[in-house]
Amino acid sequence: MNTAGDTYDIVEPYAPAMIESLRAVGYDLSTAVADLVDNSLTAGATEIDVVFFWNGEASSIAVIDNGSGMSEEALIEAMRIGADPTLPRERNDLGRFGLGLKTASFSQCRRVIVSTRTEGSNLWTRCWDLDYVRATCQWRVLHKGSPKAAEYSARIGKSGTSVVWENLDGLVSGTVAESAFDRDVFNDRIEAVEKHLAMVFHRFMERSRGVLFRINGNPVKPWDPFLTSHPATQHPEPDILAMKSETVVVDAYILPHHSKLSPQEYADAGGPHGWVAHQGFYIYRNSRLLVPGDWLGLGVKKEEHYKLARIRIDLPNTLDALWGIDIKKSTARVPVELKEPLARIGKATREKAVDIYRHRGSVLGRAHAEENSFVWQQKVSHGKIFYRINRQHPLIRRILSDDRPDPSALKASLRLIEESVPVPLIILNKSQKPESEAVPFEQAESGEVYELAVQLYQALIHTGVSRAEAIERLYRMEPFNRLSEFIANLPAILDKKGIR
Repeated sequence: MNTAGDTYDIVEPYAPAMIESLRAVGYDLSTAVADLVDNSLTAGATEIDVVFFWNGEASSIAVIDNGSGMSEEALIEAMRIGADPTLPRERNDLGRFGLGLKTASFSQCRRVIVSTRTEGSNLWTRCWDLDYVRATCQWRVLHKGSPKAAEYSARIGKSGTSVVWENLDGLVSGTVAESAFDRDVFNDRIEAVEKHLAMVFHRFMERSRGVLFRINGNPVKPWDPFLTSHPATQHPEPDILAMKSETVVVDAYILPHHSKLSPQEYADAGGPHGWVAHQGFYIYRNSRLLVPGDWLGLGVKKEEHYKLARIRIDLPNTLDALWGIDIKKSTARVPVELKEPLARIGKATREKAVDIYRHRGSVLGRAHAEENSFVWQQKVSHGKIFYRINRQHPLIRRILSDDRPDPSALKASLRLIEESVPVPLIILNKSQKPESEAVPFEQAESGEVYELAVQLYQALIHTGVSRAEAIERLYRMEPFNRLSEFIANLPAILDKKGIR
């Protein structure tokens, strides 16, 4: 572009206002800490320590690594706000905009202190202090840190970097160091960060020479969303999609039904936000998780019966712009040319997940099963689905055929009924065909409903409930609330028949 002869004004951002605006990008504590970890991994760190120090309003957070560190010139450049996201980067670079360190830090604190050294060099320190920027109205980066930051930087070995957050105004403002409640809230946030790091960076931890993550000295255990080591996990062949001379690898996993998992395995596999929340596509860039389960706007809602479907997408960082990777590295959008193949893969994976769910929830007879071996039966009438207890089941038939059922047999029958309610199948049918759900007693004969009302009324009276209260309770029950005239006349009807 030819700029010779142009007349212009230089309009620099007003430092106090601009730097406060950068605080509102939208990070929470977990995503902000993860952004600092990205820098550590890009620097080749093999050990990353996250330290939470509780002291009320004087609390601090630090991320310390053993990466390659930075020279003084590189540190000054790292403190610069903004970089050109269109410039080529190393393939292992987890950043993009040159904002992560600053915006992540500013979102959580008013002072961020970075200390670093390369092997054989001095330790260099720089500090963004938002209150100092406001006081001077200039983009001044201080050369000094703080006593607490010096303690953290002393832990750097031959090379590495420490990033320290102080003045955590959004996290600990108004808290008291001696308050057990305030400390517990702080500890809850530490737990949330641990779960987030275990999820986002699990592939770095799982490698044969994996990166060691520690929080307050305790190793972080990776969370594998795909249960890759479980023998019941289904893993079809991956799909390789071409895009702009790059390849996008799509790996589908169908997780085991909970009956094949121990209680602890099932709880762990649910992830930080639960089974339903973590279904769908998982987008990774350079092994770093960006999106932890989402159907990516491909016309599918998160449903209970899809929760076993999880699909991994691996992207190179050269496709960031096409996938709309944001500053926080927490959202992405599907390019137009990949919507059709991803929708196809998603549909096939969901169908496999539903098959597992349906199979485990089925209450209908199978070819190799005895006709009356199931307690519950699914029925369909006039397009409506309803469920009945199988009167021909041996235990149920014994109870019904005995004028005075054995109490132990009755208890066994009730227990069997309780334990075999086909919950998965009911949920599946309700979510897939909500219009087919039958209302209570929709398929029953009117005489059967009237007889049931009489029996229930007599049972209530037998327990000592007054007639008026028994009638009032029936009014509140389905389906008797639709039989108001019959219920109102029920005492008179029974009196005429001499029934009490």
